Amino acid sequence: MGHTTITCKITMRWWLRVYLDCVVFTANITGLNPDWDKVRYWVGRGMKITLCSK
Repeated sequence: MGHTTITCKITMRWWLRVYLDCVVFTANITGLNPDWDKVRYWVGRGMKITLCSK
């Protein structure tokens, strides 16, 4: 039985880091917690996962 190697490549869209920095900044300034469901939604939209088998 042979071995199969699967490589997972995760890339972030250019705006995701800016969005997360703004969420953290706003949370620190206001002292409030972000809406984690909205953050999870946008992180899911901003991450691209590609599986490659060799």
